[in-house]
Parts: sequence; C-alpha cells; structure tokens
Amino acid sequence: MYLIDSKIGKQVLAWALVFTLVLSIIPTAISDESDDEWFWDIESDLYDLDSDGSDDTIEIGYDPDTTCECDIDITVYIDIYDEDGDNIDSIYEEYTINNGYSDWLTQDWTPDYNGTFDFYVEMYDEWDNLEDNWSVTDVELSAMTGSPPESDDTINVDNYVGPDDADGVNNDIFLLARNED
Repeated sequence: MYLIDSKIGKQVLAWALVFTLVLSIIPTAISDESDDEWFWDIESDLYDLDSDGSDDTIEIGYDPDTTCECDIDITVYIDIYDEDGDNIDSIYEEYTINNGYSDWLTQDWTPDYNGTFDFYVEMYDEWDNLEDNWSVTDVELSAMTGSPPESDDTINVDNYVGPDDADGVNNDIFLLARNED
C-alpha cells in the first residue's frame, strides 16, 4: 500500500474515489448498431368489427426484443399488397424497447374494398438497419359495410373560407359534414 503524505495527494485520491463511485452508479449499457433486435413472438388475427359476417380487419400483434440491456428505438413497418401485387398501403409504429421486458404491441388495418391481401412486416432499429421480418399472405378481407357496433359513428366536419356571393371577397364559410361511410 502507498503512503500519501501531501495534502494534494490526498485530494487527488479523494476525487478519484468520488469519480469511481459516480461511474459505478451510471448505467454502462448504451445501445449501438451491433445489438440485435427481433420478434420474440408475432401473430395475426382477423376480426369482423361491423358484425356483417365477413372479416374486415386484421390485427398483427408482436413482442419485439433486443440483446441490449438498455432502451433502444425501433420502427415496425407493415406494407400491404393486393392480389395484383400492388402496394396499396403502408402503416408503421415507433417504439422504445428494452431487453427483458415483454411488450405485446399491435397494429391493425381495414381495407377500402373486398380482396385478398399480403402483409409484410419489417422491424428496423434506430440506425435504420433491418433487424427482422415476417409475412402473412392470402388474407381475405371485406370492406366494412357499416360502423363497428362499439363505434360512436363520429361525424367529421371540414370547413373552408371562400367567395359565395357577388362581392367576390373570401369572407363566406363553407362546412362539410361526413362520417366513415
């Protein structure tokens, strides 16, 4: 063991101990591109939300995981193709995940027309690296024929200002009310 006689030497030792204590308290896990992310579990379910006897909504649920003992941001994209192979829609969600935490997350989609659809799911990390993918194909869905029973049949109102009389001045308001149908 070393003997420290000087006042400066004791102060340096004290600061070194404080610095070591502070570093031991701060978490050392920091996400980087080498961490792996994947779908621990993923599945799809079909629903008939408008109760007309035909499935009209797909819900894709998943539990993402990572090797990092830290928070890491991911984005899950779902590209939707129709039976002609045309990309008709894309949806996505952004999440923050952490290793060891179980998160059951979902995204759902309802078509505007009857058909058979393919769904391609991809997970990207915060550096835009493709980490995992999954697909479900040949899913038959029908367009909703009405509002879901639990729906409040919300009416959306749009408006704009324009000229409606002979003065030609944009000082008249127009309202347009519509619901999902």
